[in-house]
Parts: sequence; C-alpha cells; structure tokens
Amino acid sequence: GSDFAGVTLADRSLDPVWHAHEALQVPAVIHPAPVEAERPDDTRQGSRRFDLDIVAGFAHDETLAVAELIYGGVLDRHPRLRIHVPHGGGTAPYLKGRMATALARRPWGRGLLGRPFDELWSQLSFDCLVGTREAMRFLIASEGSDRVMLGTNFAGWDQDDGVVERVRELGFDPSITAGVLGASATALFGLPNA
Repeated sequence: GSDFAGVTLADRSLDPVWHAHEALQVPAVIHPAPVEAERPDDTRQGSRRFDLDIVAGFAHDETLAVAELIYGGVLDRHPRLRIHVPHGGGTAPYLKGRMATALARRPWGRGLLGRPFDELWSQLSFDCLVGTREAMRFLIASEGSDRVMLGTNFAGWDQDDGVVERVRELGFDPSITAGVLGASATALFGLPNA
C-alpha cells in the first residue's frame, strides 16, 4: 500500500529498500491492503460496508502510491528503480496528465524534481486486471505493451480466469498481445525466455 502507519512510500527511511531494489535490479511491486492491515485503529479510513475498502479503496491506494513515488521524489532519487503497480495502477494512468500538469502549475511542483515527469513515469509498469475490456484497451494503448502485463489476482476475490482471452479479443497487433501476455513480464522481472 501507500502508507504504513503514517510512513509513506516517499519517507527517506525507505531509501535503503529502494536502493536495494535498484542494486538487485528487482522491481518493487506495490500492492494495496485492506485499511486495517496497514493503519492503526484510530487512523483507519474507508468503508468496510460493501467491501468499499477493497473495491474502490485499493484503486485509491494504488493511485496515491504512484503520486507519492513521483511527487515524493522516490523515482527521481532512484533512476534505476522499477515499480510495478497491480490493478492497472488504480486510476493513475487515467490521471497521468493531471499529475504532470500539477508539477508544472502548482506552486509546490515547480522545481520539485530533477528529472522530467515522463522519465519518472517510465519507471512504472502495471498489470491489466482492470475489470473491463474498455479499461484494458485504454491502459494498453496509453501505457504500451512493454509496461502492461498480465494480471489475474490468483486466489483473490477478483481472480480473473478469462483475462487471457480478453487480452486476445482486444484485437491488438500480435506483438502487443504477446507483450501483455508474457514478454513484458519476462523483460521486467529478468526471467528467462520460455
């Protein structure tokens, strides 16, 4: 998730973790958790009613994680760090333009980072477990098949047994489909080719 009892992903105390991921060339996977798993009782936010903490809260947490990693300077300080965010990165890919605009126009954003926003964004990857074909199409088209990979949420409440077929049905060029279905994960995680 994006917050561990008040310690955000951009907290400098986590820099040794990010440095280790860089040194080992192992991407960090930022996965959300239910509110009670990461926050003390008196600071919990969200709603357990209708499981909103996992249905909408996870996407919110993933979006905050991406913003924290960018605005908090983690990706700027660690240029070789790769971050993978499941569930399509929450709403972050959809809000990418607003995030970049904030850096350019908000008073706190000017001069905040040493590298361009697009360069930092390129350190992120996402999985395609987003729920609908339309959302999946947007994610792949906007982020590229080299940074979007298969996601199933195996053994989770939202495990998607039909995701492979949905990726194929999108009608992308075979090289794009191959990227999402395995080539991008193989490259990102340094796996041997099958």
